[in-house]
Amino acid sequence: MLVFFDIECYPNYFLVKTWDSKNGFINHTPSSFMSLCNKTSVYLIGYNSTTYDLPMIELWLDGAGEAELKGLSDSIVGGGTYYVKRKFMFTHIDLSKLLVKEQKLYAPALKKLGVLMGYPILQELPYDPFTHLTEEQKKEVDLYCCHDIRITRALYKLLYPTLKLREQMEKDGLYGVYTQDASQLTEQFFKQEYKKITGAELTPALPPKVISFTEIAPAITFINKDWDRLYWSLHESYKIYFKHLNGKVSKVDDKGELIDGAKNEDFYKRNFQDRNGTNYTFGHGGLHDRITCASFYADEAYTLYNIDVASYYPNLGINLKHLTGEVMAEVLKRKTAERLVAKIENPLKANVLKLFINTQFGKSGSFY
Repeated sequence: MLVFFDIECYPNYFLVKTWDSKNGFINHTPSSFMSLCNKTSVYLIGYNSTTYDLPMIELWLDGAGEAELKGLSDSIVGGGTYYVKRKFMFTHIDLSKLLVKEQKLYAPALKKLGVLMGYPILQELPYDPFTHLTEEQKKEVDLYCCHDIRITRALYKLLYPTLKLREQMEKDGLYGVYTQDASQLTEQFFKQEYKKITGAELTPALPPKVISFTEIAPAITFINKDWDRLYWSLHESYKIYFKHLNGKVSKVDDKGELIDGAKNEDFYKRNFQDRNGTNYTFGHGGLHDRITCASFYADEAYTLYNIDVASYYPNLGINLKHLTGEVMAEVLKRKTAERLVAKIENPLKANVLKLFINTQFGKSGSFY
C-alpha cells in the first residue's frame, strides 16, 4: 500500500498527516500512525523526509512534547543532520533522493516542483514557524499540509518509471535501492555477483598500472583529415601517461618515471577545433563535441545515419580487455549477454542490467 506523508511543526502544534487511496487524509496520533504505517506491505513516501520528517516522527513516537519537537526541528533546519535509529517495518521512499541520485538534479523545494508540474494551488507556509497558532490557524496549516502531500503524489507519478526500476533491483536482492545512487548500486551489484562465483568478498585491487596514450588508442587512420590530424596531435605531441585516470597527468618516460622538469597537466580541459569551426573537448570518455545547437541535413553529398550499438561501453571493456581480473571480466560478459536476451523477454530487467553494465564502465577506475 502506498502512503504519502508530511509533517508540520510549530511551538504549540505538531501535525503528522498521511494520505492513502483507502483512507484519504488522516491526522495521526502516535498509535494510529504505527497501526496504519508500520507494516511490511506499506511504502511510506515523502519528500526530504530522510533527514527531516522521519527523525521528527521518531522523536514524536518516543513521547516528546511540542517544545522538544520544535527544538529538533529548528536544529535540523539550521543544518543539523539526524538519522532514525528505530527499525520500522515499512519501506521508506524519499523522492528528493531519487531526483538527486537518478535524475542528476539538485532537489529543489517542493513548491518549485509544484510550479514545474502545473499544480493549481501553490502556497508558502501560512505562518512564521515560531508562531503560536490559534485553532483557526491550525486549520489553515492543516490545509497547507494537504497541498504538499498532493504535490508529493504528483511527483511520485512523474518518477514512477524510476521507482519501478528500483523495485526490480530490490527483487534481485539489492538493498537500499531507494537511497543509493547508480554508482553505489553498481558496486553493490558486482560485489554480489563476484561472491556468487568465488564465494569470497571482493576486496580492493592493487593500484592501477600506468597506462599510456598508445594503449588507450593504438594507431588509427581517419578518413576525415581533421580527425586524423587531431588524433596524431594527441598521439605524437602528448607522450603522456595517465595515472589513476583522474584527469591530472604527468609526462613520463617509457618506464613510467617522471621526466625532469615536467609538470602535472589538466589534460581533460584541452579543447580542439576542426576546420568547420566545431569545438571538441577531450574528456574521460574520449572526445565530446561542444555543440549547443545545430541542424544537419541530408543531400547529394551527405547521408545521415542513426547508428545504435548494442551494449557499446560494456563491449568496449570486454573486447579491449580493459578489465582487471578474470572474474570481473566474466561477470561483465555474462550480464551483457543476459541484458541482450532480456531486451526481448523482460524489458524492465534489461533496463536494470543496462544501468549496471554501463555504470561499470565508468567505475573501471574504482579501487576495486
